[in-house]
Amino acid sequence: MDFDQLHKLCDLKYRNSQQKLAAILERENSLRAELEKLRGYVEETRSLPTEHAQMRAVGADIIWMRWVTTTQSRLNIELAQVLAQKEGHIAQHKRAFGKTQAAQSLAKADKEKLARHRRDQALAQAITQSVLR
Repeated sequence: MDFDQLHKLCDLKYRNSQQKLAAILERENSLRAELEKLRGYVEETRSLPTEHAQMRAVGADIIWMRWVTTTQSRLNIELAQVLAQKEGHIAQHKRAFGKTQAAQSLAKADKEKLARHRRDQALAQAITQSVLR
């Protein structure tokens, strides 16, 4: 078995796992930013002066708050799904990292064994040649 190829394969899988995790983290950050922006809008709306009483009179503030609540709920659900996906992927990512480390260790040990074998062969050949002279 070629441990070097095994290490390369494991490393590719690990890098693929890193890319997937990065995409999940990016989506999580995006959702958190959207939620924060929505919270800012709510705070801004609450701090509006009473001059905007016309909007309140026609119920625009109620419609606005209903939209905010619905949007916030949808974003929180999506964030929960992304967090669950992230948790599952982190376990896979840790396994991929462990496999990469193990394959790297095997490849290194195999290279050292091969180098030792070649040195022993060269030494044996040198001894044989010196004896034959």
